[in-house]
Amino acid sequence: MTPGLRYLACLRLSADADGSTSIEWQRGVVRHHVSSPHLSGTLVGEAEDIDVSGSMSPFKRPVLGRWLTSRADEFDVIIAARMDRLTRRSMHFNELLDWAQQNGKFIVCVEEGFDLSTPQGKMMARMTAVFAEAEWDTIQARVLNGVQGRLENRSWLTGAPPTGYRIKAVEGGRRKVLEIDQDFHPYVEEIFRRVREGQSTHRIRDLAGAVGEACA
Repeated sequence: MTPGLRYLACLRLSADADGSTSIEWQRGVVRHHVSSPHLSGTLVGEAEDIDVSGSMSPFKRPVLGRWLTSRADEFDVIIAARMDRLTRRSMHFNELLDWAQQNGKFIVCVEEGFDLSTPQGKMMARMTAVFAEAEWDTIQARVLNGVQGRLENRSWLTGAPPTGYRIKAVEGGRRKVLEIDQDFHPYVEEIFRRVREGQSTHRIRDLAGAVGEACA
């Protein structure tokens, strides 16, 4: 890679994560690479997208998307700590790679060590993107299967229970389920009945207020 280039850091986090993918970890990897003696690059900006899925196109991301569409003349290289911080979809990676070629930009994925200025590097990057997408699909399928399993056995994960229900531990405390709160549920049923009958929201609100005082 030519020394003295301008680098745009691509930072992404889909949710709270451990140190292996945190924004600070990504930032540290990128800055260490850019400041290495053989590059002596300049970090001109950071496209930091928080709570953004890896399945979203880079061009549609809130921060990175603006850099790509409106500020492309301000950087020479897009750099990410890992390829999955750019995208988890091979189609989107190919789209970004084609855009970079057309606009005279380079893409660097530090951990994978790709040199996308060579045909061999581009080929390896495209292959890795395919494997990354397959891994993402596997993760998503595992999550969906887990959710489906919890729905089937009526397990409750976290958070406050719905109105009229309470959380009960079963199977020796290994999982939790919802059960009807007999003290509160009749009032909820009465509210639902009034809604079905088309009663005014003021009358229903008065009932709800009385229920709240009774349960306080």
